[in-house]
Amino acid sequence: PHRRTIRRRARNPLHQRLRLAEQGAVVAQYVALAEDGRVVRLLEDAVSSGISLPQQVRAATKASALLHPLPLAELQARNDQWAAAARELVAAVNLEKFTVVTEAWEPPSLARALRSPGSRHAYSLPLTEGDHGFRIGSILGGFALARLDGTDAELVVNLNELKGHMINFGDYSSEVPTVQDALF
Repeated sequence: PHRRTIRRRARNPLHQRLRLAEQGAVVAQYVALAEDGRVVRLLEDAVSSGISLPQQVRAATKASALLHPLPLAELQARNDQWAAAARELVAAVNLEKFTVVTEAWEPPSLARALRSPGSRHAYSLPLTEGDHGFRIGSILGGFALARLDGTDAELVVNLNELKGHMINFGDYSSEVPTVQDALF
């Protein structure tokens, strides 16, 4: 998943950086800086309708993209094209209280492994029942890249399934799910 974003002037720049990580962006850049949230919403609506770029990405789409990640250079090139189109569009919008910017988003280091290509499988056990034991090596948005003890397989775990559930940390283990790489 890649994003172009319009942000509000933040009192805390770290909050803006973390917000994109919470949304699960793999690559992103800022295209405008606005005085308030209302202007941000208007600009986002203009970009969505003007260049057909959605404001939200479904969790299933994010999961698929993390299971089969494209090389970062390719994602960055695509993001550069979308961001340039978004900048051109917002520059022509008749609104005040914003400026067009070219600003890269720097993802947190904990997201690095999930952003890199690799052979991965979906964690297939339902998180809402039973015990689960895995080690998280990378996290981005609601997804984690994890390993089960005694295996080399990298698993993409959809942590969004845990919303509203109690989590007890401890020494747990997961049944090793059967996985098979594509044959062709």
